[in-house]
Amino acid sequence: MTRTVFIIPAVLLILIAAHGSARAQPGDPAVTADIKVLLNKYVLIVNAADAGSLRLLWADPEKISFISPGQRFTTWKELQGFFDGFLKNSFTERQLKPGNVTISSAGDAAWAVFDWEFNAKLKNGQPFQSRGWETHIYRRTDQGWRLTHIHYSVPITPPPGQAAP
Repeated sequence: MTRTVFIIPAVLLILIAAHGSARAQPGDPAVTADIKVLLNKYVLIVNAADAGSLRLLWADPEKISFISPGQRFTTWKELQGFFDGFLKNSFTERQLKPGNVTISSAGDAAWAVFDWEFNAKLKNGQPFQSRGWETHIYRRTDQGWRLTHIHYSVPITPPPGQAAP
């Protein structure tokens, strides 16, 4: 019994250590470079509100996973409607600026997490600005790295009299 008490934790530590070596590798230069290229393409696509080019970045355009503060998109038609409707038709100018970008990978999966600032001009000429955070999930495919999920968030406005978290 005493021996079992020591063996089980030892085996668990070995398994944890082995699992830890398969964790994300934020320093893989080849993956980081590939994801940076895709992220830069994404920024250009948002700035142009080019839904057609966005479709080319997805691993499977018929299986969309895109979360925004206002809506969840699960089909290409929904995401295309967001780009063509809201993004393209609401603004005459758009400039997405990512910052504080972190790219990690593990095997055939990679993800980019970043802060963003979106500066635009509304159709009536008024400036518009928003800020938030975004996460992109990528999968290595026969065509290279492709998006499988995007999630973006914006800060909440705290109730009157309360500080932001």
